[in-house]
Amino acid sequence: MFFELLSIYSYEFMQRALLASILIAVPSAIAGYFLVMRKLSMLGDGIAHISLLGVVTGIIIKINPIISAVALSGLSTVIIEHLKNSKVLRSDLSLTLLFIISLAISALLISKFKLYSLDIMSLFFGSIIGITHEELLIMFFLSLISTLILYLFRYYFLLFSYDHESSSIFGVNSSLIGYVFAFLTGIIIAFSIKIAGILLISVLLLLPTLIANRIAKGFDYSIIVSIVVSLLTSFFGVTLSYLLDIPVGACIAITFFTIYVITLVVK
Repeated sequence: MFFELLSIYSYEFMQRALLASILIAVPSAIAGYFLVMRKLSMLGDGIAHISLLGVVTGIIIKINPIISAVALSGLSTVIIEHLKNSKVLRSDLSLTLLFIISLAISALLISKFKLYSLDIMSLFFGSIIGITHEELLIMFFLSLISTLILYLFRYYFLLFSYDHESSSIFGVNSSLIGYVFAFLTGIIIAFSIKIAGILLISVLLLLPTLIANRIAKGFDYSIIVSIVVSLLTSFFGVTLSYLLDIPVGACIAITFFTIYVITLVVK
């Protein structure tokens, strides 16, 4: 039975989908840990909807949609962080405003440029098909850079997330760390929507941490557990998506939620 399941990965599109899910799972699990600490659980949803405008813009100007989505999402998170630091708007209010205007502009552009051929289901719920070699290369580069930065500077991000006002006492440039983390979060969300989908990206950011916090103690151990859980769930999600012919984002979300419920019952 196990080898029969593995045989589906003889298809090239399944190999690309699995590799893409791995590239997404690692940085999203690490970034999600700090998002939960900072009580920014809704950031994933908001930025994912903003990235829709980046995808639409990329299609219109004929560049890879992942590149345009990453650029817009990264810029948006930096703007939100700046507005919060300058006390112009709370982060939740600025996120909501950018989210609303991005959706409005996306709808306008789709109508204006007659982009009715867009696969909306894939955009919102993810898909295992249609991932090109070029997109895999982009995702590999972005995943490698974001994972290395998040891991190497994890204690700086930890101090900043725990108490950003007092972190400067320990020599942490809280303003710089905040902008770096905001930008990294934006690009991770943007290049993850290809697999997870716009509506379900928060699952990859939040549930690995919630599960790890139930079964692990200690910062580093929790990070490791969240990464392992995210990798295993992504593998099962991609496999189930093919076997059941349903969106991969939904499969990953249901698998994550099932594991979380099990941890709740066991603990």
